[in-house]
Amino acid sequence: MKKNWDLKTDLPDDGSDRIVVMEIDANTDIGIIIVYLPCRGNNTKDNFCEVILEIEELLKKYSDTHALFICGDFNSSLSRQPPNDRDQILRDLVKNHNLHTDQDGEPTFFHASGEQSAEIDYILKNTLARDISSTVVTAGQQHSNVSKHTPVSTEIMITFHDKQNDLMTCPKPNWSKCNKFIEPP
Repeated sequence: MKKNWDLKTDLPDDGSDRIVVMEIDANTDIGIIIVYLPCRGNNTKDNFCEVILEIEELLKKYSDTHALFICGDFNSSLSRQPPNDRDQILRDLVKNHNLHTDQDGEPTFFHASGEQSAEIDYILKNTLARDISSTVVTAGQQHSNVSKHTPVSTEIMITFHDKQNDLMTCPKPNWSKCNKFIEPP
């Protein structure tokens, strides 16, 4: 049995300047949608809604066939009370597309002044994704992290069917032979 395997990934033409889509060809096909939604500054609610509509199109395209992970900086919160307009739009997206999050409101963004913090970075999962991944972990503030955001992570169990041996295997990827290089953890 091979100890390493070539991870077939693809960056489809889907996405925009605020969305990147990556597909992983595995026993359960995986779609990773990385997002950066507009912040409140000079951007209007319309710009925010445009990106949400793009995400909805991707969800409609891939939800039935892929384990989907929608992750990134949403610049809105699922836990803020009371929710603002953007928060409600994100909550509607999660509800309407039956997305799941394990996060519990722990802040992922800390304003430079130190006076404000919010949970705005997420890994949202469809049901297929939830079935093949671990609980989302928020790293918390660390002195070595110079970003205003704290990392959130989940482990994805990638398997494929080994037709030659008719066995289910879960080998370690040979990252150097991937068609899109992904830095190993």
